[in-house]
Amino acid sequence: MLEEAGISNLSLLNLGGIPDIYVLFGGVRLILETKEQGQRAELISQLKNRLSHNMCEVAIGLEYPSSLVSSGLELPTTRVVRDRLRLTRLIAMCYSHGSTEERLVFGETHVTVASLPELLTRASSEALPYKELDVAINKVRQSVEKFASSLKGLHESKNIAGQIREVLELGE
Repeated sequence: MLEEAGISNLSLLNLGGIPDIYVLFGGVRLILETKEQGQRAELISQLKNRLSHNMCEVAIGLEYPSSLVSSGLELPTTRVVRDRLRLTRLIAMCYSHGSTEERLVFGETHVTVASLPELLTRASSEALPYKELDVAINKVRQSVEKFASSLKGLHESKNIAGQIREVLELGE
């Protein structure tokens, strides 16, 4: 169903413990794991495990009601589950890397399959830990300020391309 929205499940056959769904979305590796409602502790543990093994930047858990796959005496067909899934409200939670441990990006959010692309967009945009992002922004800002101040004293005889390379290589 995600394929219909242009989101492809990538293969992770070379890794142990294959996740339910693995996608590269907006340059961010995301894993979606699903569990039946009532198995939240196992789901959260699985999400944190995926992050701690660096299998992804974002791990999203989806809980579904047991009615999705129950069907009396026989197992429901794929088509029946697919049709039910289109109408079912799932409970989503999302974790990403934090500075010291996994960080809860959002918890217990009700979603439908149709809203999953929007959920993936939100999760991928919030994937970077704020501390690391601030450090990176400050380094770039300092380099730009240093470069700008070095241009003030630039002599005509000095090659500007060489000056740019020097500033960018040294980062100071």
